[in-house]
Amino acid sequence: MFIGYIAAIIVLVDRRVDVDEPEYYLYNEKKEPKPFKYKLTIVWGVILLAFGVVAIYYSDKYSTHYAFECDTFWVDVKTGIYHLTWNDDCSIAEEAERLDEMQGWQIDQTFQFCGECQDALEDAAP
Repeated sequence: MFIGYIAAIIVLVDRRVDVDEPEYYLYNEKKEPKPFKYKLTIVWGVILLAFGVVAIYYSDKYSTHYAFECDTFWVDVKTGIYHLTWNDDCSIAEEAERLDEMQGWQIDQTFQFCGECQDALEDAAP
């Protein structure tokens, strides 16, 4: 849905530039070069497409980060490892003495993600 939003912004920001059509005569076989305004419209279109791709990329990074902050994890504060709450097959989480439930926004850079939970997350991804 966001890609449609970016496409709509590109269409709204795009300006119409009138380009004079060169006159072609039957006896004139040589094509005349395109006017300078025509080249500018191509450059402007490429710039808008580049901005659209960059906007889509950074919005995807933001949504991934936001999804992490909203998720709930089991955290072993002693070892500094956090686990997925839905992964019942994690042997490291079963061996932990005490797990605290924390949301992603509470987990800082000092914690590391469990290797078994990382594998389970990759297997669950579509």
